Amino acid sequence: MRTGEILALKLKDINLNNGVIYVNATRSRFGESSPKTELSRRVVPIIDDLEPILIKAFKSFKFRSSDDYVLLNSNLKPYRDTEIFTKKFKTILNCLDIKYRRLYTMRHTYATNMLRANLVSPLELSYLLGHSTAKMIYDVYVKYINKNLDSFNRSIKIYN
Repeated sequence: MRTGEILALKLKDINLNNGVIYVNATRSRFGESSPKTELSRRVVPIIDDLEPILIKAFKSFKFRSSDDYVLLNSNLKPYRDTEIFTKKFKTILNCLDIKYRRLYTMRHTYATNMLRANLVSPLELSYLLGHSTAKMIYDVYVKYINKNLDSFNRSIKIYN
């Protein structure tokens, strides 16, 4: 998900029973609005490693209503924009002794790893990321995969 989409997440957007997150909004310094494109409104599967973290977080925080935001600042208000949240992200990385990387880099890492592991097709990935076409996947992510031809399995049998 894009950072603004994560900041706009509300409790009602997460369905643990079905294992999905509904992306319906984004937050920026201009407020909350519709996602970047019409296809950015989407349903994203919750990966297995994330589910127990979400369950634990939901149990430790008392939500008042399904319209409550999932991520709140120290004043229990939603983050106004990604710039403010990025400062918090830097602090989190520092506490975990993890080298700084841009928050958006995690989105690229997710996309590249999904393609490298053949977990999704470029078309499926474009949907998961909220792109209007698969062109962005080929333009941005596939080039990273193509650089790693050293691991290409040359013993494949095309014609049997």
